[in-house]
Order: sequence, then structure tokens, then C-alpha cells
Amino acid sequence: MSENPIDWPQYLREFHTATPGSTEALLSRAVAGDHTPYRWLVRAVSGEARRVLDLACGNGPVARELYGRWVVGVDNNPAQLAGAPGPKVQADALHLPFANEIFDVVTCSMGLMVLQPLPDVLAEAARVLRRGGVLAAIVPPSGRCGAATSAR
Repeated sequence: MSENPIDWPQYLREFHTATPGSTEALLSRAVAGDHTPYRWLVRAVSGEARRVLDLACGNGPVARELYGRWVVGVDNNPAQLAGAPGPKVQADALHLPFANEIFDVVTCSMGLMVLQPLPDVLAEAARVLRRGGVLAAIVPPSGRCGAATSAR
């Protein structure tokens, strides 16, 4: 019996095009106290951070949590991006259309596990992140959702 390998990038494109906002709908229901995973993520964004890049932003739940800040959402899926608040840019995480060291913070909610190749995605995020800036991400380690932050 031969198995057909799943083309994960194609599957994810089709899934998120057919169901934009589905990730936010699911994660917004995961409440601990008064915090959703998006609120956990934005807690890593200090008050001094003025320029935030939300990588793989989907329909923009992180930008809505950071209301009043300059948050640029980036996603490669136009159906997902259509629901995001502006400013927003359709782009690939491997080729971000921004100058070096322009953002104070790069956030990514549930995207790092599917953006490939991950070392190249992280290098591109580091390129647009200012020295001393923060990368804040939510990823599912060992089957559980968790928040991770790291300074550049």
C-alpha cells in the first residue's frame, strides 16, 4: 500500500482560504482567567515598543489586542489578510518587504510551526527586528500551547 504524502503548504493555503479566521475563532475560546493566547502573546510587548510586525497575522487578532500601536500585519493568504486591521501587507515570511531593523517587536501566533524553512524565516524576522528588539511567539510545544519570547 503506497501512501500519498500530504502537501502541507498547499493544504494550509486551501484551509485558510476556505475558512479565514478559523485559527482566531478557536484560540479566542481558549481562555485562562481573563487571557486568551493572544493576550498572553502581547504581554511580551513592552510599553516602549512602537513598531510591531505581526508575522503570519491571519485576520489580525494580535493587532486588535495592541490597539493604539503601529502594528503591521503580514500574511501570504489574501483571504486571511482581508479581515486584518491595517496596515497590512501580503508577503511571504521569507521575503519581508521592509528595511533592516525597522521593528521593535516581531510577533507570531501559531505560525512558526508551519512557516518553512524555519531557520530562514527566523533569520528574516531577525533582519527586520532592531537590535535589542523582541521576538514573541506562541507555538504548540509537545502538544500544548505555550508562549515563548526571546530578545535578539
